[in-house]
Amino acid sequence: MNNPNSWATVSLWRRFFQMQEQRELEFEEALEELVNQAHTAETMRPIDSEYSVGLRRQATREAYRDAMQFSAVSSSATTSSSRRTEQERMARPNLEIPVGDNAALYLPQ
Repeated sequence: MNNPNSWATVSLWRRFFQMQEQRELEFEEALEELVNQAHTAETMRPIDSEYSVGLRRQATREAYRDAMQFSAVSSSATTSSSRRTEQERMARPNLEIPVGDNAALYLPQ
């Protein structure tokens, strides 16, 4: 019972099962990648984003620069003038909140 078509039939079915197995593997890999991406997105804190880190660095630099300027002014100025600058800062605080590139919101908004 060696039918010449039996080899062709078997090879077609073999190819079919190989393609089906390949599709399942690709689906599993894609599903695993999606799960990993979702897990990464859930575990990443917004404070760790590059944008947030950059804003913190910028705020630290500005605070340091302001502190250095204030210490230079207070050491060279008299006590009354340093009190005046503190009062001016309290009367007119910097309410600017950076949002994006070269944009800002202000606290009263």
